[in-house]
Amino acid sequence: MNKKLFPNSLIQSLLVFLIFFVINGVIVSVLGLLTDNLDLKIALNFTLSFLCTFLVIYIVNKKRDVSVKFSFRVENYQLLFLSSLVVVTYVLGISTPIYKSFLLPLFNGAGEELTNPFNNLPFTISTIIFAPVLEEILFRGLFLKGFLLKYSVKKAIVMSTILFAVIHFLPAQIINALLLGLFFGYMYYKTKSIGYTIVLHFLANLTSLVSGYINFKNGKSVVSQINDVYGDLSVYIIVVSVIILIFSSIMLKNILKNDNLISTA
Repeated sequence: MNKKLFPNSLIQSLLVFLIFFVINGVIVSVLGLLTDNLDLKIALNFTLSFLCTFLVIYIVNKKRDVSVKFSFRVENYQLLFLSSLVVVTYVLGISTPIYKSFLLPLFNGAGEELTNPFNNLPFTISTIIFAPVLEEILFRGLFLKGFLLKYSVKKAIVMSTILFAVIHFLPAQIINALLLGLFFGYMYYKTKSIGYTIVLHFLANLTSLVSGYINFKNGKSVVSQINDVYGDLSVYIIVVSVIILIFSSIMLKNILKNDNLISTA
């Protein structure tokens, strides 16, 4: 890899963050003049802010005579299947119950109003399509790729994960973003492909929406016991998810030990 790649350090990545938020502020102002639809503004702002930031990064690298390339290749389907199981069962069996029962009351002081997450089309499209692609390109394809040129593997993954978590803003979401970010970062390090992490990110966000829908149909806004999360399905979903999570994690760990099974393109 070319060590002139931008960004390839924490300082440069923080500069990219600053550029992102400046662009974000400008786009918010412009969109405020064009539409009153809040959901549409949020989705457009998110997407356009990332695209404009990528344009700035492209221009800087072009001036440095650096070609930025991303591998989207997914070759090891057993690896993809097991890592997907880990993500889906984690979100269903651990992340959502903890978020609803502990993190949300801790940071918000109360539960949130139960709504159907699939009713908001701009939010749904942004969450399951644009977010996985754009965030993985930035945080794994650029930040982590650049960090691996300069820092140790652990430090590179941790720093890129912290940046990934910070952009989620809400304290109750940051903790989950940290855990998933560490996993996505490790998967990128082992495969050198954001194809895997985009799929995993997509599944994490989709599963989060599905679990929110199950909570909307069967659960309660304020969780005081396990059945408040998914209603009568709570015990089955959580127990089965945790069991699958344990076994799929063990199998995934064994596969990741064998570098010959992993794409390094």
